[in-house]
Amino acid sequence: METCKLFRGLFLINFAITLGFGIADAFFSMYVFSLGARGILLVLPLVLYSLSKILFSPFMGAFSDKIGRRKIASISLGLYLIVSLGYFFTTSLVLITIMRLLQGISCAMFRPLVASLVGESTTKEKRATVMGTFDISFYGALSAGPVVGGILKDIWGFKGIFAVLILLCIMALLVALFCIPAQRLQQNQPAEQNTASTCKCKTIVTMARQNSLRGLLVFIFGRACGISLLSAFLPILLTTKLGLSGTQ
Repeated sequence: METCKLFRGLFLINFAITLGFGIADAFFSMYVFSLGARGILLVLPLVLYSLSKILFSPFMGAFSDKIGRRKIASISLGLYLIVSLGYFFTTSLVLITIMRLLQGISCAMFRPLVASLVGESTTKEKRATVMGTFDISFYGALSAGPVVGGILKDIWGFKGIFAVLILLCIMALLVALFCIPAQRLQQNQPAEQNTASTCKCKTIVTMARQNSLRGLLVFIFGRACGISLLSAFLPILLTTKLGLSGTQ
């Protein structure tokens, strides 16, 4: 019952956060463009968001193990709430860029925490099934975000988008405080686990030296660059050149 409650809570938290920022991120480039951002000021918030996730993600998993799951969840979701409030109350491009940086740090805390908790709440035999089910909370919210955001923008403008984001962040934070345990669910870890982790790291380093894997990484990096460019400028093009509404 405890693990089932945790899974449902994590599902709701992940759905709320992904939906909220899926709504906001779909129209973020349009928003900063409407504030007068051009050139480097237009892409800098997008770049800082990704860079902060790259720099902080490797350390946040170990950090959550040290200070406790509930604390790191409260910090990450609290940062998400601060970011949403910043988007709602300020129109300064400098402050919005800082908020975007904090959003990346929050994501770097949040994603490893959720993944580890979901993994701990199930057995190895059912882990793939549980993770596949849990991914519905991510991709379902991700696909619904732009649609909901378009409707909100047409009715209440960008303020409506950020107001809904604030409400979703508050809901996620409250659920986390009640459903995420302060300590690990599985207290008794095998002594060989650290050795296995070390072996995995050595295996990854060895694989990274292979030319085929390097080529694959270059391909993934280039593809991601193309997706980022498209997501950043396509909304602006559709609005300014074709005159489409948010919902369209």
